[in-house]
Amino acid sequence: DPFKDFINLIYDSTDSIKLVFTGSGLKINLLNNSHVCFYNVEFKKEYFDLYEIDEMEEYVFDSKDLFMVLKSASKGDVLTIKCEDNSNAVFLFENEDKRRQFSIGVIDELYDSPVPPSIDYDLDFILDWSDLKQCCTDLDKIVGTDRFKLSAKDTGLYVSSVTGTMKDYSNQLNTENYSKEYSTVVNLSYISELSKLSKNGELLLHMGNSIPL
Repeated sequence: DPFKDFINLIYDSTDSIKLVFTGSGLKINLLNNSHVCFYNVEFKKEYFDLYEIDEMEEYVFDSKDLFMVLKSASKGDVLTIKCEDNSNAVFLFENEDKRRQFSIGVIDELYDSPVPPSIDYDLDFILDWSDLKQCCTDLDKIVGTDRFKLSAKDTGLYVSSVTGTMKDYSNQLNTENYSKEYSTVVNLSYISELSKLSKNGELLLHMGNSIPL
């Protein structure tokens, strides 16, 4: 389930998670504790079997509490989230055999929620997820590095190891002719973790020199 998988991905990188229920769906905007990775996720109301809300509601939960409750879900469970007041939320798991209910207390928000940054990117391109996953595997298992360089040149787009690694690595992902050179260094762990959420398909990336990927 994408919602459960996303919480599983981020719960240990942030202390709290705000769920914002809007007329169009459930939104989650947050920074990890090191303020390096920004998550901007929306689950459209069509994603849910039933989505009813009178007005926008915001609830902040301890990330580990939310993770532990969702982790308890069994195969075939239907999850119902009920937020009836500002002090707690009810998570109800139901299937043919059993019915379990948890109540999680709502905590005070310590910081204002982040908003998506407004950045004028120099370059947009589409990659195949499987190609980038293969690069991550090569860099992690064979090269043994925790970061990599993504470079756009006149001969194509490349993923390569950074200076200081014992083994050199380079993988050409396309043969496009980029009129200007761009490069950025990326933490491998973030891409590896995000890849667990996505099946094989297309990935749209925005990049430039010395700005977030």
